[in-house]
Amino acid sequence: MIEWVAWASCVVGALLAGLGLVKAIPDRTVLGMGIIFYSLTLHTYSPLLIFGERQPLTTEDRIWGATFAVLGGWSFLILALAILHAHRTQKEDWANPALRRDLSILSIAAVSSALALRLELSSGHFAPTADFLNVYGDDHRVVLYQLTFLPWIAVPVGVLGYMTWKYSSGLSKVVTIAGCMCGVLWGIWKLAGVMFRFVAGDSIGIESPVSVGLGFLTVLLVTCGLGIFGAGHAWRRVSAMISYVWNRRVDDARHQEG
Repeated sequence: MIEWVAWASCVVGALLAGLGLVKAIPDRTVLGMGIIFYSLTLHTYSPLLIFGERQPLTTEDRIWGATFAVLGGWSFLILALAILHAHRTQKEDWANPALRRDLSILSIAAVSSALALRLELSSGHFAPTADFLNVYGDDHRVVLYQLTFLPWIAVPVGVLGYMTWKYSSGLSKVVTIAGCMCGVLWGIWKLAGVMFRFVAGDSIGIESPVSVGLGFLTVLLVTCGLGIFGAGHAWRRVSAMISYVWNRRVDDARHQEG
């Protein structure tokens, strides 16, 4: 189920990104990229099932899963910055020097985080496990790894939720915000797990299943919410086209009768 949702979301993201490239709509392309990367994060961690027997992940799997999360957050934050600059200047201009400067800083932060993730985990010899945080949570490298990528989950989806609440409406707004709230909880849960394990030395037996569950709901609800928005937008365009054609025919018939 988790893998199916991850791949389906990947397809939705690829369609959005592809349409954005074909129609030269940068924000749609960036949104599609964000969905793709977060979906790949969910797919990478999908063996850590919500229910049933979980499969161990290798260190390389975890590095890539966290890297995909960084890239997904990077994409969503790019979109948020573009929207903020567009509202500030009353026009959408991706060549705006101020926007380009902010995007450069954000990109440097994303690349630095991705490199840090690899350095933090590749320097240790962590055997494959299905309960990584509880097994290795007393290692400072694991703590740094968790703290490096969890902001790239919680902050971007939180910003997306705020943007959706402020600039959207209807069912798509409710579903997308629900998904974003799950994403914020996902980041908070990861932070709580790190603190309990490293500071207090306590283990949280359901840490991985809850984390995967929140990730699953985040990707599912955000993709569905954006899909509903896209379908509604497409339907309005089709309806307007049908109405235009019908009115044109009626008008032509009226002129012919005259």
